[in-house]
Amino acid sequence: MAYMAQINKFIVTVDALAFGSWTKVDGLKATYDVKEYVEGGQNAFVHKLPGRMKYENVTLQRAVTDETNAVAAWVASFQGPAIRRSAGQISICDVAGTVVYTWALTGLFPVSWSVNGFDAAGNGIAIETLVLAHDGFLGVGGAVGAAVGGAL
Repeated sequence: MAYMAQINKFIVTVDALAFGSWTKVDGLKATYDVKEYVEGGQNAFVHKLPGRMKYENVTLQRAVTDETNAVAAWVASFQGPAIRRSAGQISICDVAGTVVYTWALTGLFPVSWSVNGFDAAGNGIAIETLVLAHDGFLGVGGAVGAAVGGAL
């Protein structure tokens, strides 16, 4: 029987820098463009062929913590004329903190980084949001995958 993880937290690393745990991850999605080819004399159907694969931006969210310093420094490092890309990984952990599955992302760069508005009259939590563009991701599996993904 397959092991199903109770979603508890996600551990994120970029360029071997620990960005800590995050509570929400969106955008781990890959979609093929579909090319349609209409064949002359074939009126029963239209051929559909896979085109390029596209990846959505990944959005990470969590409460602001002392780990926010590493993220802010990494985002700031992209200022300047040099174009560079990073590599990273997102690991889903179970309640015990054991890595269940890891996605390795290539060609990373920050699209945006923000902290929600502050309201001294409220009792809300400051939420940090990091949006990453990337060239693609590869699922590299569980605990073994985490070791492999860390070598990227």
